[in-house]
Amino acid sequence: MSTEALALVGAEEAFVFVVDQFQKNELWCRTMRGDGELVTSRFQIPPVSLALQSSYNEYVAQQPAKHTHHKPTTPAMPGRTEYHRAEAFVRASVPAVVLPHALLHSAPGFAPFAYHTRETLNIPGCKIASHPLYSGDSTSTDRLIKLKSSATLLLPICSADSLEPIAILQVCGKTQTFCGMGIEVEVENCRPFSREDQLLLAGFANFCGGMLKKVMSFAELETNRRSEYELLSLSRQIFTCLDFKKLSMLVMKSTKDLLDTDRCTLFVTKMTSPTETVLSAWQSDMGTGSIDFHKGTEILVRFGEGIAGACAELRSLVNVPDAYEDKRFNRAYDEKTKYRTKSILAAPIMSSKSTLLGVIQMINKSGGTPFRAKDEEHLVVVAQLIALAMENSNLFQKTQDVSRCIGTYIRHLHLNEALLNLSAAAEDIVGVQGATIYLVDERTNELLPFTKSARHALTFVHRATSTQLAHGMSGFSCTERRCRGSIMEEAMSKRTVVIVNNTGMCLHYNPAVDAINGIAAHQVMFVPLFQYGKNHFQDKIFIGLVHLINRKGTVHDFDEDDSLVAIVANQAAGILTSIMERQNNLQLHEDTKLLLETCMSFYKELNPLGVMNAVFNAASATFSIEKGHLWLLNEDKSSLWTPKLLPPEELQFASPSLIRRVSISTNDRLEVPCIEGLLKRVVQEGRMICVRRWDLVGDANHIEGVQRITATDRAAGFTDFAITAAPVWDSFGIEVLGVLMLLYPRGRSLHRLELSKIPIFTRQITGALMVCREVARHLHHVRRLESMLRGYGHGDFPPPNTYSSLPGSPAHVAAHVFSLAMEIDAHGWLKTQTYPINLFSKSFSLKSRNDLLRLPMDAIGNRHVIQVTNSPRAVFAKEHFDKWVGHDIAFGDWEKVKYDIHNALSRKETLSAYYGSSQSGRKVTLAPTTTPLSTELVGDANERPLWELSDHIRHEVASFLWLFCNKELRIEWSQVFALFCPYDKENTGTAEPMHFEHVLKACGVHLNHHEHDALGKMFAVYAKPEKGQPVDMDGAYVILYRELLQSLAPSFIKHTQFDYEIFPTLNATTHAVSSIQLILSPTGAEFTTIATL
Repeated sequence: MSTEALALVGAEEAFVFVVDQFQKNELWCRTMRGDGELVTSRFQIPPVSLALQSSYNEYVAQQPAKHTHHKPTTPAMPGRTEYHRAEAFVRASVPAVVLPHALLHSAPGFAPFAYHTRETLNIPGCKIASHPLYSGDSTSTDRLIKLKSSATLLLPICSADSLEPIAILQVCGKTQTFCGMGIEVEVENCRPFSREDQLLLAGFANFCGGMLKKVMSFAELETNRRSEYELLSLSRQIFTCLDFKKLSMLVMKSTKDLLDTDRCTLFVTKMTSPTETVLSAWQSDMGTGSIDFHKGTEILVRFGEGIAGACAELRSLVNVPDAYEDKRFNRAYDEKTKYRTKSILAAPIMSSKSTLLGVIQMINKSGGTPFRAKDEEHLVVVAQLIALAMENSNLFQKTQDVSRCIGTYIRHLHLNEALLNLSAAAEDIVGVQGATIYLVDERTNELLPFTKSARHALTFVHRATSTQLAHGMSGFSCTERRCRGSIMEEAMSKRTVVIVNNTGMCLHYNPAVDAINGIAAHQVMFVPLFQYGKNHFQDKIFIGLVHLINRKGTVHDFDEDDSLVAIVANQAAGILTSIMERQNNLQLHEDTKLLLETCMSFYKELNPLGVMNAVFNAASATFSIEKGHLWLLNEDKSSLWTPKLLPPEELQFASPSLIRRVSISTNDRLEVPCIEGLLKRVVQEGRMICVRRWDLVGDANHIEGVQRITATDRAAGFTDFAITAAPVWDSFGIEVLGVLMLLYPRGRSLHRLELSKIPIFTRQITGALMVCREVARHLHHVRRLESMLRGYGHGDFPPPNTYSSLPGSPAHVAAHVFSLAMEIDAHGWLKTQTYPINLFSKSFSLKSRNDLLRLPMDAIGNRHVIQVTNSPRAVFAKEHFDKWVGHDIAFGDWEKVKYDIHNALSRKETLSAYYGSSQSGRKVTLAPTTTPLSTELVGDANERPLWELSDHIRHEVASFLWLFCNKELRIEWSQVFALFCPYDKENTGTAEPMHFEHVLKACGVHLNHHEHDALGKMFAVYAKPEKGQPVDMDGAYVILYRELLQSLAPSFIKHTQFDYEIFPTLNATTHAVSSIQLILSPTGAEFTTIATL
């Protein structure tokens, strides 16, 4: 644009200052340095008060007329063209000797003045530096003018749909061409720009306005795409890198690129005393390298000091446009480093438990501009990611520290091998014949033993269960029933050291439990093993037992204060705790990875039933359970349902290559009300609930692990199992969509590692259900579009309810669609429409009766219309939609409709917006007023109310009358009554019931005998009785067919309130918009009834 402007008016320099579209407080442009490099310069837009504008107008008005070269143009008004604005241009004046007070102290600059006033400025040569609007500030746009003696011309550039400037075009230095001796030279000679130059640039600005607006929109989309890519890349790095030092440098580099800043500093919290927490500068990126504060001199910042301290104290985002104007800013660092801090953006780093972990601080936005709202959103996301990284790193470091304490040779051993080595070490260190270490199985609360025989091989006293083998554990299970009446039972119950030095004198000695590998036990000692927490003795968990028998050596009895036994017990507890922690972490990592791979099958399903089938298969493979069901809430939230399981002989693989097993029935399902029982409790409390025991009576819901039995639980088959139930939330965590039920044998509980998988499992279910919801919504739109485009009939999709009835009568629901669908191609031309869009316009002409019959008809035969334009067919069939959509329509803001169509063409988005004259946005049912039936009937009319005629009768009669509608949209009654002439030769307007029924049937009116009888008696004239006799209501009568047909004549319903939906259709290969589907649907009671009489 700058190059074209230079060539257009013969100028030496040209600048295009673009207005920031978000905050409207800065201008930016691309300029070229002396070395040929293009750079982006940003300038603040100072405010221009009304007093300053008035002072400048007075200054211009006081100049002598013969010297006046400039006069401010009037502000842009709606409907004015660029040509009219160019007519208002006049030249700049000789500056007065005495300037007004407002202009002496605040010169905004040429470009900001043109932006605020929307005026065109034409400043002659040699008058720029002395002009009252000229600003010599280094942050002003006027500093870009190289020669202050040259002339300059500034014009605002506006887009087509807005009068607010989106850019300022400035040209400087009018040049003149000299030719002589075969040489052509262009010289700037301080000449002012002419009126012709102004007109040329005005036309050029008008042309560039719409193009620049589109370019800015596409640029913003590209910026958003890059920001999303940076955030996604950063997220992947955070979950793969556990070294916080490397990760912090990566985060700061990515954040600098994302926010386009000069510096970035990361602070972490540090406790200097038990009562004081400060911020410690961890790392800072200075542009040329990095400074690791944690290695050298430490910089501490107390809460409340500086911008970072204020952010930590408030625990909220802090955005400072100018640091030197904020009292909280500490200038000491700038004075030491000779650095100028201007804009600062700081965000707190909060953990998942809402504790402060640190602060990230960004300094100096590129170009010296303040940080924008989008920068704040990005920094908040980055702070959340850093919090996740810090928590992951802390957890990993703690695990590593514990592992180092165990010992190098233990860190690489499996739990089974470690137990065997510890048992052998206990035999050697303590000096006993046999030693065994039992571990507690958290899932079943059983003790699992590991022993070593003389052949150094693992020996099983009893066969292990399948669950134990699945978790890499071997040995028999010591439950309460097996341990009953043994020394081990006493040790488990007391969880203290138990010593029996003479088993022959012990009444509860049980050789099956208290002996080891068949060795007769004369002396027995049990030592409990505990895992200690932060509070040491106050926070300990029972993890197992050390079983020793038959002391060897000089010491003949076991002693409770035996230091060797204490060393073995403490060493075993620490080692086993570390190994189990390491293996649990590895197992959790592998299980999570396997779980995510398993859950990928959820996203292959396209409906909730398929997701339920995939959940059942995945739950059985992931958890140690018998079966797992997904229960979903109905639409009214009153009950939950799940499909029934197929019998084993009916299980099938729908696709052997994908191993997709169909385990549920697609026809039979189980549904229970959500009014009591476990399902209601999970939905109401919104948390995971584990049930190990069911209680018949009493209020057992307040006891952890106990649930009272209800009829709902029995019907669902829950009472035969122990259950872990978890809610499935929507993607926003606001509403419960269903409940995941994991069923397993009574008395058992899920391992804590399995419990940790459930939140991940339910989140994957949520994602799959959201995908199904989106697929269903898009399928609905596709079917609706197909219905709209192929026309209307009785087989179309049901619309919103429409009530049609007389006052005081019962309402009846119509079952027809009243929407208007149009298809506009990528060039803006109308391709198809479901019915004519310019009905009731002066230029409307009915091409054929099919155009009329395509109008949607309600239950009583009225046809509904939405008028889009008053233009003739020749216009809207061959012109762009901007020229005919909403043309000459008295109601509504059709410019908004056209604006959204343009957005859909450019952004490829699906829009759904409300539009109407009331602007209430509240959808109500349609209640069209019907034409009252007025005729004088013989008899009491109150005994036969008019609304006793069914909607079917009125619909059939209306369909019959629509066949006689002419091009003027009126019913040709002469043609209708001509059908009854053979039976009404005297033209009395009456006909026998038999003849009336014969004519209607011949014309395709489908009514049965009872409906004909009801219709005829409603408009019947009975034979006049003899004097003094009542009218015989069962006697002969004739039908007033003219009054009948005119009373039931249908009408046009012209709607003025509706919703509109816009769906772009993309090319499958290029993804370019090929057409736009526009659907208009009535939503309110604002309409006009147009009779056909």
